[in-house]
Amino acid sequence: MGDKEKPDAYSERTWKFQMHTENDGLDDNGDAYQGKNVMIPGHALKKCIAEGAKYLSIKIEGGGGQAKYSKNFLAGIMIVESFPIGIKTADVKVPERHFMSPNGKGGRVWRLFPTFKEWSANVEVLILDDAIPNDVFDWVIKQSGLLIGLGRWRAINGGNYGRFEVENLTIEEM
Repeated sequence: MGDKEKPDAYSERTWKFQMHTENDGLDDNGDAYQGKNVMIPGHALKKCIAEGAKYLSIKIEGGGGQAKYSKNFLAGIMIVESFPIGIKTADVKVPERHFMSPNGKGGRVWRLFPTFKEWSANVEVLILDDAIPNDVFDWVIKQSGLLIGLGRWRAINGGNYGRFEVENLTIEEM
Protein backbone atom coordinates (compact mmCIF):
# COMPACT_ATOMS: atom_id res chain seq x y z
CA MET A 1 0.00 0.00 0.00
CA GLY A 2 1.10 3.52 -0.67
CA ASP A 3 1.74 6.13 2.01
CA LYS A 4 -1.55 6.94 3.77
CA GLU A 5 -3.44 4.69 1.33
CA LYS A 6 -6.47 3.10 2.95
CA PRO A 7 -7.20 -0.63 2.44
CA ASP A 8 -10.35 0.15 0.44
CA ALA A 9 -8.41 2.33 -1.99
CA TYR A 10 -5.63 -0.24 -2.20
CA SER A 11 -8.13 -2.98 -3.10
CA GLU A 12 -9.74 -0.72 -5.73
CA ARG A 13 -6.33 -0.04 -7.28
CA THR A 14 -4.94 -3.59 -7.23
CA TRP A 15 -7.82 -6.08 -7.59
CA LYS A 16 -6.78 -7.09 -11.11
CA PHE A 17 -3.39 -8.20 -9.79
CA GLN A 18 -5.14 -11.02 -7.89
CA MET A 19 -5.68 -12.90 -11.14
CA HIS A 20 -3.10 -15.47 -12.14
CA THR A 21 -1.91 -14.67 -15.64
CA GLU A 22 0.50 -16.01 -18.22
CA ASN A 23 3.97 -14.62 -17.55
CA ASP A 24 2.93 -13.24 -14.16
CA GLY A 25 4.64 -10.00 -13.36
CA LEU A 26 4.96 -6.58 -14.94
CA ASP A 27 5.65 -6.13 -18.64
CA ASP A 28 7.98 -3.47 -20.01
CA ASN A 29 5.43 -0.68 -19.71
CA GLY A 30 4.42 -1.65 -16.15
CA ASP A 31 0.99 -3.02 -17.10
CA ALA A 32 0.56 -6.41 -15.42
CA TYR A 33 -2.74 -7.42 -16.93
CA GLN A 34 -3.41 -5.79 -20.30
CA GLY A 35 -4.67 -8.53 -22.63
CA LYS A 36 -3.02 -11.49 -20.92
CA ASN A 37 -4.66 -14.88 -20.51
CA VAL A 38 -6.14 -15.62 -17.11
CA MET A 39 -4.72 -18.90 -15.80
CA ILE A 40 -5.57 -21.39 -13.09
CA PRO A 41 -2.45 -22.66 -11.33
CA GLY A 42 -1.94 -26.38 -11.91
CA HIS A 43 -1.36 -26.98 -8.20
CA ALA A 44 -4.84 -25.58 -7.43
CA LEU A 45 -6.50 -28.28 -9.55
CA LYS A 46 -4.12 -30.93 -8.18
CA LYS A 47 -5.13 -29.99 -4.62
CA CYS A 48 -8.80 -30.03 -5.65
CA ILE A 49 -8.48 -33.57 -7.03
CA ALA A 50 -6.49 -34.82 -4.03
CA GLU A 51 -9.03 -33.29 -1.65
CA GLY A 52 -11.80 -34.90 -3.69
CA ALA A 53 -10.19 -38.33 -3.28
CA LYS A 54 -9.94 -37.76 0.46
CA TYR A 55 -13.55 -36.56 0.66
CA LEU A 56 -14.88 -39.52 -1.35
CA SER A 57 -12.89 -41.95 0.80
CA ILE A 58 -12.85 -44.72 -1.83
CA LYS A 59 -11.49 -48.01 -0.51
CA ILE A 60 -8.79 -49.79 -2.51
CA GLU A 61 -10.15 -53.13 -3.69
CA GLY A 62 -7.88 -55.92 -2.54
CA GLY A 63 -5.85 -53.37 -0.57
CA GLY A 64 -6.60 -55.11 2.66
CA GLY A 65 -8.17 -53.47 5.64
CA GLN A 66 -9.18 -49.85 5.38
CA ALA A 67 -6.73 -48.70 2.66
CA LYS A 68 -8.09 -45.79 0.61
CA TYR A 69 -6.92 -43.86 -2.45
CA SER A 70 -6.37 -40.56 -0.60
CA LYS A 71 -2.58 -40.88 -0.34
CA ASN A 72 -2.31 -42.20 -3.89
CA PHE A 73 -3.97 -39.07 -5.27
CA LEU A 74 -2.02 -36.74 -2.98
CA ALA A 75 1.38 -38.04 -4.08
CA GLY A 76 0.54 -39.87 -7.31
CA ILE A 77 -0.85 -37.19 -9.62
CA MET A 78 0.80 -34.09 -11.01
CA ILE A 79 -0.28 -31.08 -13.04
CA VAL A 80 2.89 -29.49 -14.31
CA GLU A 81 1.61 -26.25 -15.79
CA SER A 82 -0.95 -23.56 -15.13
CA PHE A 83 -3.67 -23.59 -17.75
CA PRO A 84 -5.55 -20.78 -19.53
CA ILE A 85 -9.31 -20.59 -19.06
CA GLY A 86 -10.21 -18.68 -22.22
CA ILE A 87 -10.56 -15.26 -20.59
CA LYS A 88 -8.34 -12.22 -21.15
CA THR A 89 -7.55 -10.02 -18.17
CA ALA A 90 -8.67 -6.91 -20.03
CA ASP A 91 -12.15 -8.46 -20.37
CA VAL A 92 -12.66 -8.74 -16.60
CA LYS A 93 -14.43 -5.47 -15.88
CA VAL A 94 -16.59 -5.76 -12.78
CA PRO A 95 -15.15 -7.34 -9.65
CA GLU A 96 -17.27 -8.51 -6.73
CA ARG A 97 -17.21 -6.46 -3.54
CA HIS A 98 -16.99 -8.19 -0.16
CA PHE A 99 -16.82 -6.64 3.30
CA MET A 100 -14.05 -8.58 5.00
CA SER A 101 -10.78 -8.44 6.87
CA PRO A 102 -7.91 -6.99 4.82
CA ASN A 103 -5.36 -9.25 6.49
CA GLY A 104 -7.37 -12.08 8.05
CA LYS A 105 -6.80 -10.77 11.59
CA GLY A 106 -9.72 -8.46 12.23
CA GLY A 107 -11.32 -5.24 11.15
CA ARG A 108 -13.30 -5.09 7.94
CA VAL A 109 -12.95 -3.20 4.69
CA TRP A 110 -14.44 -3.49 1.22
CA ARG A 111 -12.32 -5.81 -0.92
CA LEU A 112 -12.68 -6.50 -4.61
CA PHE A 113 -12.22 -9.90 -6.25
CA PRO A 114 -12.30 -10.95 -9.90
CA THR A 115 -14.93 -13.59 -10.60
CA PHE A 116 -15.24 -15.86 -13.64
CA LYS A 117 -18.67 -17.28 -14.38
CA GLU A 118 -17.99 -19.21 -17.58
CA TRP A 119 -14.66 -20.69 -18.50
CA SER A 120 -13.17 -23.78 -20.09
CA ALA A 121 -9.74 -25.34 -20.22
CA ASN A 122 -7.75 -28.27 -21.47
CA VAL A 123 -5.59 -29.74 -18.74
CA GLU A 124 -2.99 -32.48 -18.77
CA VAL A 125 -2.88 -34.50 -15.55
CA LEU A 126 -0.04 -36.97 -15.09
CA ILE A 127 -1.05 -40.07 -13.14
CA LEU A 128 2.25 -41.26 -11.69
CA ASP A 129 0.86 -43.90 -9.35
CA ASP A 130 -0.06 -47.13 -11.16
CA ALA A 131 -2.32 -48.05 -8.24
CA ILE A 132 -4.88 -45.45 -9.40
CA PRO A 133 -7.21 -47.19 -11.88
CA ASN A 134 -8.61 -45.16 -14.78
CA ASP A 135 -12.22 -45.57 -13.64
CA VAL A 136 -11.36 -44.35 -10.13
CA PHE A 137 -9.49 -41.34 -11.53
CA ASP A 138 -12.45 -40.54 -13.80
CA TRP A 139 -14.90 -40.69 -10.88
CA VAL A 140 -12.69 -38.65 -8.52
CA ILE A 141 -11.97 -35.80 -10.95
CA LYS A 142 -15.64 -35.48 -11.92
CA GLN A 143 -16.83 -35.50 -8.30
CA SER A 144 -14.05 -33.09 -7.28
CA GLY A 145 -15.44 -30.54 -9.73
CA LEU A 146 -18.90 -30.82 -8.23
CA LEU A 147 -18.12 -31.28 -4.54
CA ILE A 148 -14.77 -29.55 -3.93
CA GLY A 149 -14.30 -26.80 -6.52
CA LEU A 150 -11.60 -24.22 -7.14
CA GLY A 151 -10.83 -20.78 -5.76
CA ARG A 152 -12.46 -18.50 -3.21
CA TRP A 153 -15.80 -19.47 -1.66
CA ARG A 154 -15.71 -22.91 -3.28
CA ALA A 155 -18.08 -25.78 -2.63
CA ILE A 156 -16.02 -27.62 0.03
CA ASN A 157 -15.99 -24.39 2.09
CA GLY A 158 -19.76 -24.01 1.91
CA GLY A 159 -19.69 -21.59 -1.01
CA ASN A 160 -21.35 -21.45 -4.39
CA TYR A 161 -18.29 -20.80 -6.55
CA GLY A 162 -15.56 -22.88 -8.12
CA ARG A 163 -17.61 -25.84 -9.27
CA PHE A 164 -16.64 -27.25 -12.66
CA GLU A 165 -17.79 -30.03 -14.93
CA VAL A 166 -15.49 -32.41 -16.76
CA GLU A 167 -16.92 -32.57 -20.27
CA ASN A 168 -14.35 -34.81 -21.93
CA LEU A 169 -11.75 -37.03 -20.32
CA THR A 170 -9.15 -38.92 -22.31
CA ILE A 171 -6.74 -41.21 -20.54
CA GLU A 172 -3.64 -42.20 -22.49
CA GLU A 173 -1.09 -44.76 -21.36
CA MET A 174 2.51 -43.56 -21.52
